[in-house]
Amino acid sequence: MHSDPEHGSLAQQPVADGDREAKGDAPTNPASTTRLHEQNAVQITAQAILDKEVDVLELTMGAVEEEIALQALQAKLSDLRYRRNQLCPIHRLPNEIMSLIFEISVISYHNRCRHVFSIASVSRFWRTIALGTPRIWCRTEWPDYKSEKIVETFLSRSKDVPLHITFNSAVEWFNPTPYFTHVSRHINRWKTCSIWYTDDDENLENITDFLHAPAPILRELYLCRGSPGWDSDADEDFLRDRPLFAGVTPQLCTLSLSGTFIPMDSPIYTGLTSLSLSSIAFGGPRAISQLLSALGGSPGLQVLKLQFLEFSVSFSSTDVLDNRVPAVTLSHLRELNLSGCDVDKLPLQQLLSRITTPPTAEIGLDMNMGPDQSLCDFFPPSLSLPHNLRSLSQTRYLKIDMSWADADEEGDELSEAQEYCALYGKVLGDDEGGFWMETSGSDDHILNVLSNLGKALPMPLLDKLKFACSPFASYRLPAHILKSCLVDYSSLTQLLFRSIHLTSIMEVLTLPSTVPLCPSLQTLAFTDSCFVHDNEARLIDFIKLRATSTNAEGDSYGRATPLKFLRLKNCCCVSPALFQALEVLLTVDITIRPPRSFQCYTGR
Repeated sequence: MHSDPEHGSLAQQPVADGDREAKGDAPTNPASTTRLHEQNAVQITAQAILDKEVDVLELTMGAVEEEIALQALQAKLSDLRYRRNQLCPIHRLPNEIMSLIFEISVISYHNRCRHVFSIASVSRFWRTIALGTPRIWCRTEWPDYKSEKIVETFLSRSKDVPLHITFNSAVEWFNPTPYFTHVSRHINRWKTCSIWYTDDDENLENITDFLHAPAPILRELYLCRGSPGWDSDADEDFLRDRPLFAGVTPQLCTLSLSGTFIPMDSPIYTGLTSLSLSSIAFGGPRAISQLLSALGGSPGLQVLKLQFLEFSVSFSSTDVLDNRVPAVTLSHLRELNLSGCDVDKLPLQQLLSRITTPPTAEIGLDMNMGPDQSLCDFFPPSLSLPHNLRSLSQTRYLKIDMSWADADEEGDELSEAQEYCALYGKVLGDDEGGFWMETSGSDDHILNVLSNLGKALPMPLLDKLKFACSPFASYRLPAHILKSCLVDYSSLTQLLFRSIHLTSIMEVLTLPSTVPLCPSLQTLAFTDSCFVHDNEARLIDFIKLRATSTNAEGDSYGRATPLKFLRLKNCCCVSPALFQALEVLLTVDITIRPPRSFQCYTGR
């Protein structure tokens, strides 16, 4: 190695920082090192961002290519299907089918106005069909449409098809003039008419001013006062001077009046198949006779509902109707509903004694009974029942459902305890004929209902009787009440108890008598009952007596039919000894719940 005498050897000379960096050696300055690291980090971050954007663009390009290919395949498939459909006899839905679909959708849609316009706005093809289907434009409802222009549009597009008219100002008052001015011009096309109006006689008068032309095809008419309340025939005398539809409604079959009175001698009551009268106060001594005369004008009635009616003239069980009013025979009646019956305001006895119904009719009664009233105050004498209310006299199954509600404190007042008793009867099958009766009252109401049950409602064909309370309520049915029912209904073959306290039952069943209760009894059943104390022993004594139909001396026990079946369902405290003692005498069916679910009550 050469050397310079002045500066020494080359190996001993210092090397510049730039030269060191060129050679890859680390700089000796710490600040330079930090700056290099920061530059490298920025570069790496920028590269990562660019790599991510590149990946996104590549995926997007792939998705676009797949979407383009998919659209091409879908277009090709659609073309193939179209060409295939062209070869079919029917390659598109006929206009008639589309029209029918539109009709069904409009009827089931809650906002028909908007729905019809939506259908007509889908396409030119749909619009053509919609405009050519007048039946989807035949329902005009005010105030849903809220525009005279819309009403005019519907009336014009409905052409000559029957119209369904609805006007509702029950909640909020609407001036009826704009609506009825348009629809009354087409009154000859009205098929149904439903009007709810506010509690304002002037409002009804404004409406009826447009209802004086004949309605030759009107089939259903509903007139309802919007706010609850009673209406009087004296308040509606103007309808006598200006009869609705000029008294010409030859096809009317359904009439419903709520809080609105139309004179009973009006021809509008003729030829009906369904009549509903609600919240009407009748006046005058001949009101009940006029009502029966109106019913006689519609012998084909299938549904009759009389709800919350009042008669200003008081009636008693000794009152006799006008002999000139014949009995009304409704041989086609399917449903008779009398709700809100008050014996002081509705002469139920007089009304039911003059109406004859078939055994297949369903009779429903909802009655409010006073503390001193019984069923005999509501029903006509028992001698007329077999000829009039055959759904009652020919009942084969009767269920008596009992419940109660204790007194509750409401504010500063204490509400009175209420008792409820409901009767359900069937004549033939599950769906043919029968009756239901719901009653309510204060204390001892249940006893008042059951005390004269057999006398008020004689049922010589009754086969099955069931007493029921809420599960495990263990209602204490007085022995004399139970005995009275069993004596009056001696034709029973099945006797069932649910949640009825066994003490009174056993007391009645084991009474010594030369004539047995229910001599035809074959089935005895208990559900949700508790066999405590001596009830098991008394039941065994009764079963031994009735299963063999002989007394202790071996004589025939009143020629009673032997008891064949005993059913115990969900009963507690049933010992194995009971089953062993009874299974040798008759067929025993026992269904027992797990012990932890039993709750034995001492009874009401």
